[in-house]
Amino acid sequence: MKRSFPFVFLMVSLLIFVSCSNTTAPEDLVEEDRYITVFTELVVINQLNETQLDSVSRDYLKEQIFEKYNVTPEQFERTHLYYQKQPEQQLQRIDKIEESLTEERDQLQDRLNENRKQLADSLAAASDTLPRPGPAEELIDID
Repeated sequence: MKRSFPFVFLMVSLLIFVSCSNTTAPEDLVEEDRYITVFTELVVINQLNETQLDSVSRDYLKEQIFEKYNVTPEQFERTHLYYQKQPEQQLQRIDKIEESLTEERDQLQDRLNENRKQLADSLAAASDTLPRPGPAEELIDID
C-alpha cells in the first residue's frame, strides 16, 4: 500500500497540472464549424478499409482534406488539443459530428433504396415487353 501512494500522488498531481495548464487558444485556431467539418471527414477516412481505399493511402486523403479546408495538420492538431481541454463543448462538437454522419448515412440509404426501386421497376417493365412463348406444342415442330 505504501508503494502505491507515490504513484497515486504523482497521477493526481499530473492530472491537476494538466487541467490547470495554459488554456489560451492558439493564434491559428481553426474556427469551430470548419474544425467540425474537417474532423468529420477525418473520422470517415479512418473508418475506410483497404478495399474501400482502393490503393489510395489514408495519408494522401488526409492531406487532401487539409488542403481543401486550408488547414495544416499541425494547426488542426493544436486546435484539437485546445478544444479537448473544454470537455463539455467538445462533447457537443462530437454530437454534431455524429448527427452529421447519421444524416449523411440516412440520405445515402434513401438514394440506394430509390435506385433499387427504379431498377426493379425497369426490370419489371422490360419483362412485360418481351414476347411470351405460346403453348409448348407451338415450340416443338412435330413432323
